[in-house]
Amino acid sequence: MPSPKKARAPIINRRSLPGKLTGRQHDFVDEFFANQQNGAAAYRKAYKSKMSSGTCSAKAQQLLAHPAVAKIVKSKASDAGAGAPKPA
Repeated sequence: MPSPKKARAPIINRRSLPGKLTGRQHDFVDEFFANQQNGAAAYRKAYKSKMSSGTCSAKAQQLLAHPAVAKIVKSKASDAGAGAPKPA
């Protein structure tokens, strides 16, 4: 008689949860405001990247387009009175 299979816990991918940021995304947002909204510098520091400035800028723009990241950036910008973030 075969033994019943044990049920496995579902794998939760933090990226798939709406409104949840990863640790590096949090770091990026913090660095974004610490670096006067310089997306490339924030990406380079948060992700410990050695990529070119152009590549870091493109990655920062992708992060700023992420719905959860954009929501946090908009919230922090309105709290600080900084207005809309400038492009990375």
